[in-house]
Amino acid sequence: MLTNSLLAPINISLVFTSIILLQGHSLRVARTKIKNDMPETFLVGSCYWPFVSYINFRFIPLDYRPMIGSVAGAIWNIYMSSAANNPKLNPDGTVQSSAGTGTTLLAETGGTAVPALQEAWKTLNENKKDL
Repeated sequence: MLTNSLLAPINISLVFTSIILLQGHSLRVARTKIKNDMPETFLVGSCYWPFVSYINFRFIPLDYRPMIGSVAGAIWNIYMSSAANNPKLNPDGTVQSSAGTGTTLLAETGGTAVPALQEAWKTLNENKKDL
């Protein structure tokens, strides 16, 4: 547990850096992203993983522990992906102000989930033609 806690900031930083570089930004932007978002992400992980470990090792039978750990890891990866792709970071590495509202897929399609899913499938089908 101590090793995981000590290595978590390195892991989070590597995830953020790889996502930022894959988006075509510079290392300076990645450094800004790490500086702004890594402490919060580390704090969330420090609250999440001990809780998961306690539940897993206290209440889950031995045969099911890997499955529960994998589900918890998948949930954590969803959170990490969300944190890494957080739109608060401008392309030039500056942080966006929280004033104003940004548009999302839900807002662009009328505010309900069904049109948003239809728009997502339409986009996927259009991109499939390009492959």
